[in-house]
Amino acid sequence: MIHRKHTYYFVLLLTFVLCYLQTHGQGICSSNALAPVFSQTFGQGASSTSKSTVPSGFSTNYSFQNSGQLADGSYIVTPLVQNSGKNDWAVGGDHTGNTNGNMFLVNAGTGGSVFFSQQVDNLCPGSRFNFSAWLANVNTTSNTLLVCGLGYVYPNVTFNIKNTSGVVLASYSTGNIPLTTNRVVAPNWIQYGFSFDLPSGTTSLVLEMVDAYGGQPQCGNDLAIDDILFTACTPTATASLHTVTTLCSCNNTSRQTSVTQHPFF
Repeated sequence: MIHRKHTYYFVLLLTFVLCYLQTHGQGICSSNALAPVFSQTFGQGASSTSKSTVPSGFSTNYSFQNSGQLADGSYIVTPLVQNSGKNDWAVGGDHTGNTNGNMFLVNAGTGGSVFFSQQVDNLCPGSRFNFSAWLANVNTTSNTLLVCGLGYVYPNVTFNIKNTSGVVLASYSTGNIPLTTNRVVAPNWIQYGFSFDLPSGTTSLVLEMVDAYGGQPQCGNDLAIDDILFTACTPTATASLHTVTTLCSCNNTSRQTSVTQHPFF
């Protein structure tokens, strides 16, 4: 008969291994296999029409615009895309889904190229981390393409991970972010991101999201950003039995387990 205590720990470990394998294959950690280090949802607005500046600690070189149609190089933190005043953009809310939940809405182009920059500290060298965000192209196939014609430019965001000296340690590009179909559907939210192994001797990083076009004026290139996450991936666990025998409470059996890339060691 298998010892009840041995069975419990073995099944628990095996379940963890299987869950990890199911979620790790996508290239970024899933929500079932991560520990948040930094999270930005932009909070909630006082009303559905509210416009506010970025939260404390969030750096951008775009300019806040409180009224009128959102101009090139400007942003608002707001619950609805239509608060931009742009008649060809999508309509609808943020990705998080809270009542009056905010998003970072930006008319990319002249005057700015850094959507987001944030330093994170007290990290564990050698651990694997994941940098991701939900993005939506707020331009529409039905309306914006009629305005821009063949000159339309899709938003394309570069994710950078830098050390505190400004050296880029890892980078990822979204490529063209797909248009939202028309002004009667919600923004086309898509999650983008990548994993990164922290080098030895490094405990602080700068996270950055930038316009791949370097802030040059474009027809199009308008987007919303929400739910930015920087997370520590939970460890890879392996388990093996050196002997294939029935596990009895009175028998000695050799077992081997290992844990790698643990973010908290």
